[in-house]
Amino acid sequence: MKDTEIDASGDGAEVPEELIELFAPFLQSNSGSSIEPVGAPDSKDFVIANPWSDSSLEFLITQDKHEYIANALNTLILPKRFSAIWHKDSKDFEIIWTAFINRKSVKELNGREFTFTYDGKPYKCEFSACSDELIVLADAFQPVSATNTQYRNLLTHQMYVHSDEKERDAYDVGRPVSFWIRSVDLDEDELAILIYHLNFYMSYFDEKTPLIIIHAPVREEKSKTRYIDGSFPKSINARSIDLNLLHFWNAARDGDEVRRFIYYYRIIEYSAALYIENSARMSVRKALAKPNILDDVAAATEILVTAVQQSKMDDFAKLQAMIRDLVDPSHLWTEIEAQPDVFTKKIHFDGGFTLDPLVAVGITKDQYCTNALDNFCRRIKDIRNALSHGRDMRTSSVIAPTHRNYALLQPWVLLISVAAGEVLLYNDVV
Repeated sequence: MKDTEIDASGDGAEVPEELIELFAPFLQSNSGSSIEPVGAPDSKDFVIANPWSDSSLEFLITQDKHEYIANALNTLILPKRFSAIWHKDSKDFEIIWTAFINRKSVKELNGREFTFTYDGKPYKCEFSACSDELIVLADAFQPVSATNTQYRNLLTHQMYVHSDEKERDAYDVGRPVSFWIRSVDLDEDELAILIYHLNFYMSYFDEKTPLIIIHAPVREEKSKTRYIDGSFPKSINARSIDLNLLHFWNAARDGDEVRRFIYYYRIIEYSAALYIENSARMSVRKALAKPNILDDVAAATEILVTAVQQSKMDDFAKLQAMIRDLVDPSHLWTEIEAQPDVFTKKIHFDGGFTLDPLVAVGITKDQYCTNALDNFCRRIKDIRNALSHGRDMRTSSVIAPTHRNYALLQPWVLLISVAAGEVLLYNDVV
């Protein structure tokens, strides 16, 4: 955001200096948010764009509500990974929940208080009425695009603010209820770990307790190379693909980097479990190709069983053999070449896990494509172990769920997606 004025869509509209100064405490504490003009160049209405660094919603600042909204926003930090607000004065963390107060599930929870002690520190937690500041946000809130965050749960709050008493009664809407964690420091990584534990214990003792959503970290997303083969094909000759694999693929297209990596790995792992090595496969094909196979079905069956039993590879060896057969290393190279610094250095993750380089500095495409895929298989297996097993089996280390680790995983998600896509396409061909 500029210090003095903002130009919107080239229409010459500017944000007055006094308005920037009025909202300065909020803007300084909430990177990613900005003030932008709306309407005609002489309009007195503005918006807070990208609150929570979330482009799906904004806060409308009409001329008559400049100070009203500023007084609320300036006391708050909007943590990007949560549908929540953090109060600077009290350090209370307010998780936005619902305005449907008359529903049985809400009535049972409203007023619940408990102390949650984690890592030796007690935290007072409670379901109770939302803050006045949250009502101000609900009043100013407006959706502007499709959302992956459910507009930070503000839709029912908006119903409460903009409805009369008769309408509220009709829709069971009342003063919204929030979940509060009192007096907690705002460190989003530490809060995420606290909330992972809190979600477990709350759901363990109450099957119907609402869980606190932790959104994927918001940052500039690096894109995979758009066209795998340079352009979109004029004709696609599709084959039937295992629906389980398609479900994994669709799930991997969205969410945080840990989830996406695991789903892509599951495509590869699932396919590798059914993979038969070349020698055994050739024996099967040879047996099936015999022109007189039907003359002695018992003998043919014995040949097939023996061929399959010859496959003595362990699961990882099968995965490696399948990747060698199905994945074009030049397609992986395209992604590696786009971010060479990522793949030529050791990566030290929060949690203690260290990933060795994928390729050597200065390696060429021809050198990589000659003998590249085994290293790739080892690296994705190591990452998967550090994510899935709690501790990597070899190094007793983990990849912790921190902002930094999500960013470090992002290039590997793009890389493994290439391999998973080719496994999907070709796993029933060889």
